[in-house]
Amino acid sequence: MAAATTAYVAWTFALPATPFAQETWYSAGLASFLILVVSAGLGMIAPLMLRYLAKDAKNRFQRCGDRAMSVHDGRGAKPLPEKEISREH
Repeated sequence: MAAATTAYVAWTFALPATPFAQETWYSAGLASFLILVVSAGLGMIAPLMLRYLAKDAKNRFQRCGDRAMSVHDGRGAKPLPEKEISREH
């Protein structure tokens, strides 16, 4: 969410009819530079975020898999016996 918000602000900063144009410190050159820096920065951190998200998804999948391999009897979950766990699922 932070990356999307950052990219959105940079994009609005570089629009031709941007509200920032009313400010005294705004310039089109600054907007172009900001787009370049934000795009490059987000591109550099993207692999790090993907690695983090992949690890998180793997952990979540393993937890879900543990629950899927159990039987609920109303009092709690009991692991399925090894012979009842099918390799096909």
